[in-house]
Amino acid sequence: MLLMKSDGDDEGGSMPSPGGEGQETIRALAQAAGLDQSWTTFLEAAAAGESGFNNLVARGIQNGAPDWAKIVVRQHDADKAKIAYDRNKEKYEDCGWSAARYSFGSGGWWQMLPANGVAAFWDTSEECIDPWAVFDPGPSLVMMISYAKRITRYSKFKSEPTWGNLRVGMRSVSYLGREDELERQRTGKNKLGDRLEQLGYSRSFVDQQVTSLPNFDPVQLLRTLEQYA
Repeated sequence: MLLMKSDGDDEGGSMPSPGGEGQETIRALAQAAGLDQSWTTFLEAAAAGESGFNNLVARGIQNGAPDWAKIVVRQHDADKAKIAYDRNKEKYEDCGWSAARYSFGSGGWWQMLPANGVAAFWDTSEECIDPWAVFDPGPSLVMMISYAKRITRYSKFKSEPTWGNLRVGMRSVSYLGREDELERQRTGKNKLGDRLEQLGYSRSFVDQQVTSLPNFDPVQLLRTLEQYA
């Protein structure tokens, strides 16, 4: 089972006005990745909720996190990160990074747990990518859409294949399809519906069906996005 990325979805706090640098970078990267407008809209709204478009935000503990990260202290996020690491630690033990570097918590635009993010590159030449890459614009977008793609494979997503349910799955796949969680994304304070409206989009997007992702090789896409951020 996929663990939730973090325990504080939609706690991005103060958010730059629409059109800020973080939002513009996400748009540029999404275009370079061949994503359609619906995916771009979702990525923007999720980033607004998770980090306020600040890719240097982390939630967790200082141990293992970069000195330059803006840490919001949350032990629970660090606990989740360690669980995600321990589940597949045999894949990372020979990579040269400390366990703490995978286990500090969550980080970046979408508050990805490092072990969940690095999973995008399993069995590739980049499987030992720095866990701190969750803070880097290009790698984090590859990680995010790979993570989202994994969520869409769950039967409880397929029965309700909407952007709202995808956002629910980002919180925890155990919540997929739950009507209370879907309603939370529609009407909850600063949840997906609110974030969409704050960015100038329609709240009705929450209940629209998720569009297809283009086929992509994670390493090739990483190389492409490195040219843009």
